[in-house]
Amino acid sequence: MSPLPLAQIETVNPLASTDPLLKRQPPRPPHLREPSYLDNFDSDTIIYDAYWVQSQVVLICPPLLNLEEPLLHALRESLGERIEIKVHNLDRTARILLTGVSPSQETIELHLNNKLYKLTITKDRNQIFRNKRVLFT
Repeated sequence: MSPLPLAQIETVNPLASTDPLLKRQPPRPPHLREPSYLDNFDSDTIIYDAYWVQSQVVLICPPLLNLEEPLLHALRESLGERIEIKVHNLDRTARILLTGVSPSQETIELHLNNKLYKLTITKDRNQIFRNKRVLFT
């Protein structure tokens, strides 16, 4: 019997803006920012990952802030009004649950600020992480 691996690396499928006009605004007010805050702030990432969990598509995102409305509009435009969209804004992340997406759908095409972005939906990987400690960076 071979020993279990000490670590396993899984990749995610992020969606990042290539448009200088489509950037997340920093949540921290200027007077509370340390000198390197803006240099380290990721304004490009819109979605960290998209994956299936049972019959729902889960999108894990940074705090959406100013991009929440454009993203939700693009999701409705791409997937149609029959899709139920629930947004859960957490402390330092956001989770969007999409119910009613066709099980055969592997990508979501999003039109944001007149640009087309393709988001890949990965298979449910919960079994890989069940009862394990996970570091997500």
